[in-house]
Amino acid sequence: MIKATPGTVIRATHRPQDLVPTFIEFLLRHGVNRNPLSLPLPDDDHDWWLSDDCHWLLHEDLLGSMEELAPHGHYFGAHPGDGSDFGYWMDEDTGYTNWPGMTNGDLSDRLREVIAQMTGDTGYNDRCVEALQEAATRLEEWGDEEK
Repeated sequence: MIKATPGTVIRATHRPQDLVPTFIEFLLRHGVNRNPLSLPLPDDDHDWWLSDDCHWLLHEDLLGSMEELAPHGHYFGAHPGDGSDFGYWMDEDTGYTNWPGMTNGDLSDRLREVIAQMTGDTGYNDRCVEALQEAATRLEEWGDEEK
């Protein structure tokens, strides 16, 4: 199983006809080798897409499988600012960075240490840390736009 990378998997839709095949293909590409239906998906206008079976497959099976591929400190779901953008997003509640076992607080402390070592001055650390974190956020957003 290959962990997913942060960012969008599918956007601008809530239709199961779009989500189900996209999630199945994504799971297969990441080494989750199964098609829970074991048959071709129905046409877009088929009643199955409105059924309890489809709802269960999407919400109970596929979303859970997608979550299992989340990189450390991330979750799978709708983007906090755009409910129709499904992908892997940093979990703000845990405060984890992309470095396993390191919280945002740990990262801020480490940045303060590095800045103090580089400049010999501790007075500007908080402003420098804030600027570096803002730069990292902007770079991550820019990287997402490039995908």
